Amino acid sequence: MWAFWKVVVWVSLWCGLVGEAWGKGVVEWEVEIVEAEIRSTKANGKKWDWGFPWKQAPDPFVVIEGGGQKFQTRVVMDSYRPQWKQTVIFRLPAKTRMHIRMIDKDRHFDDLIGQMDAEMGQLEAKEDWSFGQVARLRLKVKRKHETPMAWVERAIKRLERVALTNEQKERLLALGRQFDVPYAKTHTEKQEAAARLSVQLGAKYRDNEKIEQLQKKVNELESKLLGLWQSMRSEVQKLLRSDQWQVL
Repeated sequence: MWAFWKVVVWVSLWCGLVGEAWGKGVVEWEVEIVEAEIRSTKANGKKWDWGFPWKQAPDPFVVIEGGGQKFQTRVVMDSYRPQWKQTVIFRLPAKTRMHIRMIDKDRHFDDLIGQMDAEMGQLEAKEDWSFGQVARLRLKVKRKHETPMAWVERAIKRLERVALTNEQKERLLALGRQFDVPYAKTHTEKQEAAARLSVQLGAKYRDNEKIEQLQKKVNELESKLLGLWQSMRSEVQKLLRSDQWQVL
């Protein structure tokens, strides 16, 4: 039986572990605030704004904040069904609790339409949310990039379902820590090189030699990142195949 579970876990890890999101490792999230439906009155039954009937709808905007990071959408004027379609990148652990507010922008005092709290991992798993006078807020959240430690922590969460021991858990965490620092350093270098490349490509007078050098550097760093990932997964594979991993 243990051999069967070893095969199941090995396949799960190599398929990317797309199950429950969690952990302390940093994940790069792409969050799109898409659209919403707002109830026709405030909680007390009053209209959102005074004026002509076509001017009584709210002027909503959304604020998302957590983990020391914050984003605010633009204001959509006079709408019960606002569409923003704005995207933001957050770099946070999956367990980070986010505070989301939808607000009606007024000339003197803004009105709270609704607010809620949810972890990033929860926002990833569900698109439509209802809270306060918000009948529906659609958020599209997906992972763009995660550190080796975040990947290992998700692996541990999945493996705990087949009786993972504390010793085995610590060995996996040690693998994550081993690769996390060089991976983070290389990822930062790649981002910096890509930013410099973007500046050169947008310059009025292009330096083709410099563009070629920066493109080469970006490609080399991308290859290095891929190599680190392959090395880490190879180490995990060895661990799963070792005789000491008897629980599986």
